[in-house]
Amino acid sequence: MIVINTEKNSALNWAEEYEINFRHLAPDGKASLVELIELTQETAWKHADNMGLGYSELMEENLMFALAWESISMADRPDYGDTVEVVTKLPGTSRLYFYRDFLITDGAANTYLRARTTWTCLDTKSRRPQRLDRMSSELDFPYLEEPDEVDKPKFSPPESANHRYSTTVRPSDLDVNSHANNVQYIRWIMDSIPLEFLVPRELDSFDIKYQAELSAGDDLLVERSELNSTISHRIVRANEGKTVALAESNWEPGKETRK
Repeated sequence: MIVINTEKNSALNWAEEYEINFRHLAPDGKASLVELIELTQETAWKHADNMGLGYSELMEENLMFALAWESISMADRPDYGDTVEVVTKLPGTSRLYFYRDFLITDGAANTYLRARTTWTCLDTKSRRPQRLDRMSSELDFPYLEEPDEVDKPKFSPPESANHRYSTTVRPSDLDVNSHANNVQYIRWIMDSIPLEFLVPRELDSFDIKYQAELSAGDDLLVERSELNSTISHRIVRANEGKTVALAESNWEPGKETRK
């Protein structure tokens, strides 16, 4: 039985510090979006372990969490050698969704990133979503009220997907559930954007909706269409044309461009 650890205020909030090192850096010398999201996932893993909701505890109950959608707002990106604080909290749940928020700062007044993530709890055998309100009565599980402000991003496929990037899911893309890690979807999308578009711009926001799991060997098409400062993205499993993720990124001129 899952038993939640409520000691030391661990149940709802958790924080970790990380130093930005060489592997986190994008070509402009600042931490990339993908690496910052990796830090949020590392923090969430540690928080879940401390709560008693870690991978091992969930597997004993044939349960797993799957990311449904993520909404990210970027304010700035840290530099090499900076220490960042990643704070995560659980603002609430609904019958089917488990919400987790993230905040990345310099440990003081400077905010780099905010994100809200929404997760479903799946039966590992049937892959069917589980009712969190029922789980809360059957297991010692944290059922909270739904957050007051839940603004789910709206997605639409690229209208004219005349830009395509091909890739294949590699064994190194897989997580402990033997499916492509959710951060890898974001990496594929960012890799599909030409460097000449990225260099003079900064990411303002990024929303993504995950629609299907991916396995090693799956061939993918990453499509995009641009309209002013907004890009619509879609990841498609190539052999069947199935959409596995939809995303939208919004960009603004970089600091050097604005001068």
